[in-house]
Amino acid sequence: MKPAQYGDREIETLSADEHNRIQNAMQYRFGAYLRPGESITIDAERGDEYVYSEMVLESADESFHLQLEAAVLAADQGVDEFVRPQEALNLGFELLRRQLYEFFQSNRSERFHVDWRQYTVEQTEVRFRGRIRKPELERRADEMLEAAEDDTPDGE
Repeated sequence: MKPAQYGDREIETLSADEHNRIQNAMQYRFGAYLRPGESITIDAERGDEYVYSEMVLESADESFHLQLEAAVLAADQGVDEFVRPQEALNLGFELLRRQLYEFFQSNRSERFHVDWRQYTVEQTEVRFRGRIRKPELERRADEMLEAAEDDTPDGE
């Protein structure tokens, strides 16, 4: 991981090598499940008291966007800081892999929760949330609403 400064706190992000290694592993593991034009992207960061990982499955035409997030908080483990932050990061990605696998195994009918909920992964508390969006459909709906507002006479 490489350090970065955000405001008054320092966090670490994935190095290019780490990012590519994890990204390639996800593409390899789930490539057979991807529809034409779909891709998986990942991101992660670590502070002294937390580790955050994210996986996004999305289509190039913006018809589908699945965002899966995991966070491991030191406080949830009863400690102030992580002794082995890489291990916490790996557990976060492990939960994301499991969730994405279940999504594919359920024929994409798996539903996620947008609020953070805790799961136990190898005796570690990991927070998880997921969200499915349809950006292109949302954009068209916004355009229709804007058009309807433009057609409304003043004063109504």
